[in-house]
Amino acid sequence: CAVEILRRNGFVVEPTTRPIKRIRLPKFNVDEIKKMAELEHGRWNAERLSAGWRLGKMKDEARKLSPYLLPWRALPPEVQAYDHDAVRAWPSILSNAGLVVKRRP
Repeated sequence: CAVEILRRNGFVVEPTTRPIKRIRLPKFNVDEIKKMAELEHGRWNAERLSAGWRLGKMKDEARKLSPYLLPWRALPPEVQAYDHDAVRAWPSILSNAGLVVKRRP
């Protein structure tokens, strides 16, 4: 999950009672985004495979087929961008759940 990926990459995720507007959101650098996006894609692959999804030429939810059940390096850049965007959004999403993301000291 996002929290575990963040923790593995030098961040702390903890509950906060601060109002959402007062939570300072961290900015990830390019290398952090790339590394965490690759881990997120691996997590997504594992989740799909354990749910019975298979590699297919076209996405077909009913048949559980996806053309993106590939290693990170085999994905086209425009597909990798989905994971980059997801990682960038984690601090905001987590703050809405009452959690704060901070760099580990």
